[in-house]
Amino acid sequence: MRRHREELLRYASELIRSRREDHSPGPDLLDRLLGVRPGGRGLSETEIQGQVAGLFIAGTETTAAALGCAMVHGAANPREWARLREEPGVAADYVAKTFRARGYGGPTRTLGVSRARYGIYRFGF
Repeated sequence: MRRHREELLRYASELIRSRREDHSPGPDLLDRLLGVRPGGRGLSETEIQGQVAGLFIAGTETTAAALGCAMVHGAANPREWARLREEPGVAADYVAKTFRARGYGGPTRTLGVSRARYGIYRFGF
């Protein structure tokens, strides 16, 4: 476990160093963290590493929960599961259906983004 933590922090350090050397901020969260100036000072590398590691871990937790919901939904709905295997292109719609059917709000609901805005309901599961 310790080795994995060290690898994650090393990866975060390399990413931070690369972004700082690039000097061209992008639209992502890491670049925003690099630009934060609480009390007039920038965040330390340790502070940013902690944020990056936390986001990585939170992302894996969300993914695990979503996959679990998809598996339970698939087991309860074998026809939909078969259709997903036959037509992999419908995966995004299947995931949206899974979230609705299992009561998992998913990251789009959590962030207040309308799934309808992105056309996820078009499949009609």
